[in-house]
Amino acid sequence: MIWSGMGRMACGWGWLAVAALVLVSPAAVAATGIRVMGPGPLSVAEPSAFPHHGCRPVPTREGCTLPCTTVGPLRLTLVAPGYEPRTVELALAPGVSEIDLRDGGWTPTPVVFALDPPELAASVQAVWIEGDDLQTAAAADGVVLGPRVKPGEHVTVALVGSAVAPVVVSRQRAADGEPVAVQLESGSSLAMVCRDPWNGSLLSGCAVELGQPAEGLTKVGSATLLPHGRVLSSGPLLALELEDRSTVLIARAPEFPPTVREVAELPTVADVTLEVPGEVAIALSDETTGLPIAGVVRIAKVLREEEVLLATARSEPGAASEVVLAPGRYVVRADAPGFRPTTREITIAKPRTSLDIPLQRAARLQGRVVSDQGRPLAGAHVLALTTGLALESLQNVAQTDENGQFDVTLPGDGPWRVVAWVEGESSDAVAFAVPPQDVTLIVRTRCTVFVLPLFPDGTPVPAQVLAFLQPQGFRAVVATERSADGYFRAALAPGSWMAAVEELGLVGPLQLPEACEGWRGTVVLLQGRSGAR
Repeated sequence: MIWSGMGRMACGWGWLAVAALVLVSPAAVAATGIRVMGPGPLSVAEPSAFPHHGCRPVPTREGCTLPCTTVGPLRLTLVAPGYEPRTVELALAPGVSEIDLRDGGWTPTPVVFALDPPELAASVQAVWIEGDDLQTAAAADGVVLGPRVKPGEHVTVALVGSAVAPVVVSRQRAADGEPVAVQLESGSSLAMVCRDPWNGSLLSGCAVELGQPAEGLTKVGSATLLPHGRVLSSGPLLALELEDRSTVLIARAPEFPPTVREVAELPTVADVTLEVPGEVAIALSDETTGLPIAGVVRIAKVLREEEVLLATARSEPGAASEVVLAPGRYVVRADAPGFRPTTREITIAKPRTSLDIPLQRAARLQGRVVSDQGRPLAGAHVLALTTGLALESLQNVAQTDENGQFDVTLPGDGPWRVVAWVEGESSDAVAFAVPPQDVTLIVRTRCTVFVLPLFPDGTPVPAQVLAFLQPQGFRAVVATERSADGYFRAALAPGSWMAAVEELGLVGPLQLPEACEGWRGTVVLLQGRSGAR
C-alpha cells in the first residue's frame, strides 16, 4: 500500500509526496491486475509514463492495483501521505501478482505545525529528542517543521520561545490531520533536558522546581523555592513556563545531587548536566555532654546573595544524616528540640565529607492551650518569640497534642512572648523573662460586633475601611462592611483593640466585653492619638 498525495492520477488520497518508479518487464499481466502494497493508500504524481491507458493504477486501502493489459516498461511516480517521494524500479516475471513496497525505503516527511497568531510565531522553536540528542527547528511564516515520524507512530514536540507560553504536543501522528493547529499564548518559555554527568545520556527521571527563593525564611533554614512558573513534561523533555519571578530552577534525579541553575543564564533550548554526586555525613551532639542527639539538618546553597534550600535530613543519635550533594559551598543549619540552632558554612571538595555539629542547650516552655470555656485545644500551634518578635528556628513553633499540651523551645536568651493559634483564632500573648513551670494560653472565640468610628465632636468618620489591631495577640482584622447608619461589622475577640483609619491617620482604643456577641458601640478616633468611649 502506498500513501496518497497530490498527483492528478489517483491511486488513493494523500497529503505528502512519496514517489516510486516502477519498471515492468515484458510479461503478460492478467486483467485482474497486480497488487502494489505500500505503507498506506498510494497515488500517482507527475512525472509518470504509461505505455497503455489500461495501466493507470487503481487506488486500494493497502496501496494500489496496476490493471495492466499490455506489456512494456512502466514508470510511475507514487505519493503517500506522510512520506517523501520514492523511486523504485520493478521487474515483473510471468505469474507475478503482488509487489510488496512495505519496506524501509520510505522517508517520513516532517510533522507540520501551523502556529496562530502569526505575531507570536516568530519566536517559536520546535524542540524534540532524537536518540540522545535535542533537535530544534525555527518557525517561519507561521509554520514550523518537527521530526520525521512515520504515520501511526508517537511524536512529542515542545514549542517554546521568548514571547510565548510553552506548548507540548504529544500524540500519534495522523498524516491526514496535518498541519497540526497550535494556538499560542503570550509568555516566556524554554525547553530543557537533564543529562548524566558521567556519560551525557538523557535522564528520564529528572524533576524540576521553578521559582524564587523565599528570602524571609532564610534565618530559620527554610529558604525553600517559592513556586513561580510551571513545568510541563513528557518523558525526558521538559518545557518551562517562565514568570518574572522564575529566577531559579532546581533539577533533581535519583542518585544525583540537586542541581541549581539561574534561569537567566539558560538558553531557550538547554542541556542541563546534573552535578557530580558527593556525600556529606552530618551528626549532631550536645555541646555540654558531647552525647549524640536527634535533630534536623537543613542544607542550602548560596546563589549570589541568596540561599536556596536543597535538602532536609533527620539525624538520629549514633546515626549521621547522609545527604547527596555536589562539590561547592553550602550553609548548614542544625536544630533540635531543647537546643539553640547552629549555622555552619561548609565547602565540599571531595567525594565524602563528615561533619559533627555541637548544639547549645536552650530554654524550654511547657503548657497547654484551651478555649475560653476551658476546653483543651488539640492541634493548636504555639509560637515562641523574643520581645523583638524574632525566632531562631522551626523548633520555636510547637503543636499541641490531644490534651492541648505543648513543649516549645524558646529562642535566644529572653525575655520572650508566646502566643497560640487554632482555626484562625489566637490567644493573647504571654510575656515573661524567666520561663514559668507551666503556662495556659486561652484562645478566645470571636464575636460579631458593630462599631461606629467617631471624631471627638461625635461626627461619624467618613471611612471605607476600619482596621482593628491587637498587638498582644498578633491579630489584625480589616472591616469593610458598613451599614446605612455608619456601623462597621467585624469579627473580633473579647479584650483590648486599637481601631484605625489608616488613610486619615486616625487611631483609638476599643474595649470589648467577654460577652461580646452582637455588641454595638462607638470608638473615638484622634489624629495619631487615642481616646475612646
